[in-house]
Amino acid sequence: MATAIAAGLSSLIISCLRLANPEQTFEGVRRAKTVEKKLDDMPSKETKYVLLEKFGGIDEKIKEGEPINAEVILETAFVTAPSKVTTN
Repeated sequence: MATAIAAGLSSLIISCLRLANPEQTFEGVRRAKTVEKKLDDMPSKETKYVLLEKFGGIDEKIKEGEPINAEVILETAFVTAPSKVTTN
């Protein structure tokens, strides 16, 4: 079950990256490292598991009472600065 959830979450991360950065490609090692970094941003403090509510910083928006807006999540959590990206 955990493998299926990780695969689905990884696919969602890649989809969000592609939506937020349509001019860039995310292939091979670069894609895997990007997904790994995003998953590393979602750990539980007490366990080794990721928390889905930390996806895209949603937990912080909830704490601050902000509405959850998909476009804002894409812009703030998934837009990659052009200077840090090389396209294939």
